[in-house]
Amino acid sequence: MTTNWDNRSISLLFDSYDDRVENLLGYQPLIAEMKRSMNGSTKILDYGCGGGKVSRRLLEAGFDEITGVDISETMIEIARERTSSEKVEYLKIKNNKVPFSDDIFDAAVCCYVFVNTPTPSEISAISNELFRIIKPGGFLYLLDTNPRSIGIQFSTFLNGSPGLTYENGDQREVILHIPNQEVFRIIDTHWTLDAYLSTLSLAGFADFHISERRARDISADHRIQLGPAEHSYAPFIQLTAKKPLT
Repeated sequence: MTTNWDNRSISLLFDSYDDRVENLLGYQPLIAEMKRSMNGSTKILDYGCGGGKVSRRLLEAGFDEITGVDISETMIEIARERTSSEKVEYLKIKNNKVPFSDDIFDAAVCCYVFVNTPTPSEISAISNELFRIIKPGGFLYLLDTNPRSIGIQFSTFLNGSPGLTYENGDQREVILHIPNQEVFRIIDTHWTLDAYLSTLSLAGFADFHISERRARDISADHRIQLGPAEHSYAPFIQLTAKKPLT
């Protein structure tokens, strides 16, 4: 069983999740790296955009040509409702294809998508599609749950059961804390870091760089928003790769 992201009540609950840990140890460091490594005008694809949280953060950071795509029509509707800028466009993925020709985007971001993808063939299809639409020399920025920090109770979520060992393709229950509401439970799929690297390599990506950030890696004024688990463990992995020039 996987999470039904076309269910509006599920999608709205997920969009209201307190994502400060993801923001401080995931989104903001990722966006900072994008700004360092990308120069000039940039056309960015937010693959698996959900309700548009990442697209809006990219817009706030100064990127001005962003396209968010998702398989869920409901998530696309929520993203459009909550994004007022004309610099962001949201489109539905149809038949597992992004509605663009080859070599269009300077970069693609892919946040918490692979953990919501239940089979190796689907992950391979996503990787191939990302490779197709990124320009030669362009970047892929992937952010996901750290498979090496499963079963750790972080400030706002618990991914997987403590003490259990997960293999590639195993389902994991995720408990998310929604402000002023009961916890929200969804289902993720476990993939090892080797599974990410091998699949992306087969798609053609190269020059991989992996980051695993803890509270110590961000500014002191932001650390106070995090709990003890974020000081001891890295809740996410950021994987950056390039599409070779030839």
